[in-house]
Amino acid sequence: LYFYSELLGAIMYCISDEDLEISQVAESTNTNLLNLVKCTNDEFELSPLLQTLTHELSSHHIPTRLAALRWINMLLEKVQSEMNKYIYELLPALLRTLSDDADEVILLNLEVLARIALLDKNQFQRVLFSIVSLFASNRHLLEVRGSLIIRNLCTLLNAKSIYNALASILGSDENKNIQDSANLDFGTANINHTTCTEKKDVEDKIMTETDTINNERELISTEKILPETCSSDTNTSRVNQTATSPPSSISNNEQNNDTDPRIFLATNTSTTITKGNSTINDLEFRSIMVQTLNLILLTARELDELRNLLLVSLEPNASIEARALFITMFKCWCHNPVATLSLCFAAQAYELASELVMQFASIDVTVGFFNASR
Repeated sequence: LYFYSELLGAIMYCISDEDLEISQVAESTNTNLLNLVKCTNDEFELSPLLQTLTHELSSHHIPTRLAALRWINMLLEKVQSEMNKYIYELLPALLRTLSDDADEVILLNLEVLARIALLDKNQFQRVLFSIVSLFASNRHLLEVRGSLIIRNLCTLLNAKSIYNALASILGSDENKNIQDSANLDFGTANINHTTCTEKKDVEDKIMTETDTINNERELISTEKILPETCSSDTNTSRVNQTATSPPSSISNNEQNNDTDPRIFLATNTSTTITKGNSTINDLEFRSIMVQTLNLILLTARELDELRNLLLVSLEPNASIEARALFITMFKCWCHNPVATLSLCFAAQAYELASELVMQFASIDVTVGFFNASR
């Protein structure tokens, strides 16, 4: 047990050996050692093992990287509570691996990240928050691998939960600088639990506070906005039941924003699109991210259930969960005008879509606006 990490390091080195016989023997030995650790009831030190594994994730050889990911996946399954202590230090190495050239490495890495997300609610938030931060710092990864990453996470986890969490992160006013908010170093990943415990505690506190804020917002949206507009006895849709007022009256009637979702959301759209020059880089990223999420929402088979939920989210008899999801996504989708419009169509909010088109007529049409419609 005391020599697991040393044995593993030697085996990992040989797995990708050019000599076929050596690599086959190393692969067989690796499988036997993995099963031995998986089945043992004896205690063993995780830190040395994880140091070796995170180091091998940077290997130039695909078989070695895959073997390291299988080990991490096994450890997450075997000793969840113990591994939970090392997630903060392990995440940077896993996030760097999302930029791997090999699709099979990325797919297995996503399985590991999904297993981490299932540990508890804080880890779920941390994983998604870190991925958004990674996309913010690496736009090329978002363009090239963004769809692959998000679609597979939706398959491995739950599409509704993924989109709800991503929309909350991107639409939150508290996350002015997404890249700094995650506070993760993607360049280094040293497994040293005793020196990083304080950082992990601080991040846990941030995640808890953010989650509380988002829960309060959803509660306000569902309790104050939605029930009043869903109580009508007519057969028209919820959006059609709200009072119609011209765009000019929207900004002058803030008091009705809490009771009329059409006015509230249309005002939010106008404000989001026309303001924010002081943080243009951040807003630009959010717009691109929403554009990517929206394209996946409209086309991916993995999101059939989510599309069906949105389809009935504004019906008079819609569940509170469905209504809250639309509100959360709409606030986030407002970072991209065309995506906002398509979300309204997906939810059959045609009068709201018409109101948005009228709002678009009052803003300056820029190159960015046209790029968002591609």
